[in-house]
Amino acid sequence: MAEPVCSVCVANYNGMETLAACLDSVLTQDGDFPVEIIVHDDASSDESVDFIRQHYPQIVLIESRENVGFCVANNRMAARAVGEFLLLLNNDAAVWPDALAALLAVMRAGALLRQARMTPTAELSFEQTLEFVETILVYQCPQWGREEIKAMLGLDTELKQTRFYQEVFAEGRIEGEARGEARGEARGEARGEARLLRKQLIRRFGALPTWVEVKLAAAHPAQLKMWGERVLEAKTLEEVFVDES
Repeated sequence: MAEPVCSVCVANYNGMETLAACLDSVLTQDGDFPVEIIVHDDASSDESVDFIRQHYPQIVLIESRENVGFCVANNRMAARAVGEFLLLLNNDAAVWPDALAALLAVMRAGALLRQARMTPTAELSFEQTLEFVETILVYQCPQWGREEIKAMLGLDTELKQTRFYQEVFAEGRIEGEARGEARGEARGEARGEARLLRKQLIRRFGALPTWVEVKLAAAHPAQLKMWGERVLEAKTLEEVFVDES
C-alpha cells in the first residue's frame, strides 16, 4: 500500500454526533492520492470509540485513558502520522470535496518556488516558475483570486494579471454563441486548456514530440485536467502521460 500523501488528524471528545460527517468528508475527497486518518479520542464518555471501531475500521484510533486536552492530542497524532503533509481537523468540521487536492497543490507549489529561489537554472527562472505555478494553481483552484494565491505562497512578487479560467470560459461562451450550439463552450474550454498545457509543457520539457501534440489536439477536458495535475511533480513527459502513451 502506498504511503499516505496527507495525514488528517482529528481530536475527538464526546463528538459522536458530528464524527460521521467529519470523517466521511475526508474519505470521499476528490483526487487519486492516499490519505491517512487518525482520530485521538480524549477519554470520551459517549460511544465515540465504539462508533469508530464499528463504522471506520480503516481509521487509526488512538484511545486516551485520561483527558489530556486538545494540544496533547494533536501532538500525539502528529507523532504517529506518516503522511508527507499533516492536516489538523476539528471533529465538528467537514471539508469540501476538493479541499485536500487544493491544499496539496498549494504546498507543492510553494516547495517548487522555494527551490527555484534557492537554485535558479537557465532552463527555468524564478519568474517563469512563478508564472507556471500560478497558472497551475488557478487551473486547479479557479475559485481563488490572485491575492489569495499570493498570500498562501508567501509571495511579495506581483502575479500576472490573467486568470486562466476566465479566459477559457469566455472563449467557450463566444464560440457557443457564434455557432448557436450548446457544445461550443465545451470545445472552447478544451482548446483553451490544451493551449495552456502545451505552453507549460514546452517551458518545462522543451520542444514537444509529435505524439504529445497529437494527444493534446484530441484530448477532452477531463484528460487535460488529469495531465495538468501531474505536471508539477513529473520529471519527464512520459510521467505526465503515463498509461496514456
